[in-house]
Amino acid sequence: MKKIPVLLFGIALLAISFGENKKVDKSQILNDWEFKMISQGKNKPNFNPNKDSLKYIPVLLHKGYDLEEIRSHFQWTHEELKTKVSLLSQANFIKKGVDNKMMVSMMVISEGEGEKISKYLTPVSEAITNKIKGSMDSIQHNVAQIECLKHFDFNDISLLVLSNILLDNGQIKNVELEYLQKERPNRNNKKYYASFQEKPTDSEYEALGIYGNQVEMKEGFALCRYGNQRYLPEVIEMANEIELQYLNISKTSSFKYPIITSECSEDLLKVSGFFKPDLLEILNQYDTLLRAEYSKSLYRKEISYEEFFIWIYHILYTDVTDRLIADGLIHIPKEKVAFYIFQP
Repeated sequence: MKKIPVLLFGIALLAISFGENKKVDKSQILNDWEFKMISQGKNKPNFNPNKDSLKYIPVLLHKGYDLEEIRSHFQWTHEELKTKVSLLSQANFIKKGVDNKMMVSMMVISEGEGEKISKYLTPVSEAITNKIKGSMDSIQHNVAQIECLKHFDFNDISLLVLSNILLDNGQIKNVELEYLQKERPNRNNKKYYASFQEKPTDSEYEALGIYGNQVEMKEGFALCRYGNQRYLPEVIEMANEIELQYLNISKTSSFKYPIITSECSEDLLKVSGFFKPDLLEILNQYDTLLRAEYSKSLYRKEISYEEFFIWIYHILYTDVTDRLIADGLIHIPKEKVAFYIFQP
């Protein structure tokens, strides 16, 4: 449970220390902020971004507060702040601006900013959605040829295929290599994208409703789930049950979740490759619009266009996913996420 009484008291202190010229958005303090990253292998922070209120430094810098105001609010000593700033600076989460003041250098997305981004992405979302709808016969035909999936009703694997494979996990490298054409940012000799995203405290969905892939490595296999409710207690409980079912698969008459082998994974990447030219064509078609929105935003002072885009792309494919759900082409499983096993 969130420590709301303490934080409410903190809001009063914040309002005093920040002065009358700045309006304090209480949700920026009361609501949770989820740390998200796009990484591979050992490319990840060497510290916990959620520990010791570290996340509030980039969040509040993004909102226009300076380090002394933040230090005063959290009642840190100058030495404590120095240690936190050093850690975040080395990871390229924050940096010195042209005026020598610290500023954020990763993407911070509040719920309100996410809504604004989603609105100007509407024509792009509609174009991608319509292209998928027009390609459904080919997509379903190709998926039906994949050995590990051909026994499944397409409705049962529609979230996994149309969102995760076609747009997210199966497509993100193509977007980076062929649209952005730039390597991931360097963060303390690691290469990964990083973001803090606002999550309302009363929502069962993840920050901004974004769909994502969760991979838990086990001995000889990975237990995976895809969706935007991956960390609900009942979903985690179901994950444990599915793991036990898989470990005792020889004793059960059936295992109703996909088991994706390395060969099957290659076949699924061919499905995303089938859609890649259409996706890239749409992104290039709207490139001027996307860059114009970036240039008008606060983000232009904080991060590169590439880092800006990679996160709005997550908002984009999430909107497409929701549109496909509304149109009845994607069916959310009763488990609330798409579970599957990856078997190398």
